[in-house]
Amino acid sequence: MGEEIILGEIVKPHGIKGAVKVKSHAESPEIFLASSHLKLRRKDGTRRDVTVTRGGDMGNRLILKLDGIDSREDAETLIGFSIVIDTDDLPATEEDEYYWHDLIDMEVLDSKGRRYGYIKRILPTGSNDVYIAIDDEGRETLIPATHDAVLDVSITQKRMIIDPTALSDDTNAN
Repeated sequence: MGEEIILGEIVKPHGIKGAVKVKSHAESPEIFLASSHLKLRRKDGTRRDVTVTRGGDMGNRLILKLDGIDSREDAETLIGFSIVIDTDDLPATEEDEYYWHDLIDMEVLDSKGRRYGYIKRILPTGSNDVYIAIDDEGRETLIPATHDAVLDVSITQKRMIIDPTALSDDTNAN
């Protein structure tokens, strides 16, 4: 069994028929709809399994209708629950696609062995993500998630090889 990651959080009811608004941490809302069964977890350890009957995307919010949640009052009882998934249950990625949780804390080096630190954050920018690596001295390196900048990624070794010439001059000056 893999680790459990948070896909999103139920933030409030939507309408009067039991739908909920979800603040998504996932790149795509499809992950919530890939399986009709979701696991909910509260910070106090309370767990609940639910079945999704409908879902839709509203920008950075997702609307889900869950089986057995039939009123606004029912939906209010779910506020504060996180939607979680076991990493072993995630759909397989395509070649050169990675889940963000696999990249966080990944070591970043160039082909000559120069260390740029570890990926600590990822910024979605629309055209491509940007990985933020931070070295031992707190310096940040911004790495565009492009084939020009990222030469190799090894999930098993937790290591990314980059081409420093593909970085901006400000970033490359470190």
